[in-house]
Amino acid sequence: MKRRSLFAYALLSMVCVLALIGVSCDPAPEARDCVVMIGDSIFDYSDMETEYLQELSGHEYRTYYLNGAQMEGGVIQDIESQYDSAIRAGSIRTVIMDGGGNDYLMGSGSAEEIAEEVRAAYIRILDKAQDDGVQNIVVQGYYLTDSSPDGYAEDAAAMGASLEAAGASRGIKLVFVNPVADAWFASRRPSQYTISDGIHPTDAASERLAQLVWNAMAANGIEQGAGCPSSGGCN
Repeated sequence: MKRRSLFAYALLSMVCVLALIGVSCDPAPEARDCVVMIGDSIFDYSDMETEYLQELSGHEYRTYYLNGAQMEGGVIQDIESQYDSAIRAGSIRTVIMDGGGNDYLMGSGSAEEIAEEVRAAYIRILDKAQDDGVQNIVVQGYYLTDSSPDGYAEDAAAMGASLEAAGASRGIKLVFVNPVADAWFASRRPSQYTISDGIHPTDAASERLAQLVWNAMAANGIEQGAGCPSSGGCN
């Protein structure tokens, strides 16, 4: 009888060990479907920034970004249309986005003309977001590359300030994340944080971008509290 009990105990212990091995103790990320990400290949090329952001936040967000997307026009669904798709699928509380790089790479016209087109597209998205009750927008700017035009650092800072003011005037908390001003990027050459094409971020750069976005969200109280209602809507 005693031998049988010992055998049963050993068998139970083995089952428990196997269960612990096969089941992860890490909590599943919370799906926050009222937070969406839209933009271009800085997000979409490898999805690494999204994965790092998910680790930092513990949340999964709806994603609509596409390689080759422009703020306006192009053969890929543009970023304004990505926003339209996202709002049709459900209410939005927070937008995390980038955009404009492909407009410069593939657009026609002078840098000044393209900059105005990009800004106009951002303003259209802001107007829609205001009507749709969006509370927060995080805009990630671009880091410097070897092909960045002269004066890009100043232009990026000016664009960020302009967008933040435009958001505030519409009752939206808009935060501009500027990698150019970050010490991690400033201390490195573009070839050290971009892959061989000289444009898209390495995994380390994607991790840094995710950290910058999350730091900005935390500093501004964006998506730090309760999740989305179970209905999928947003208050």
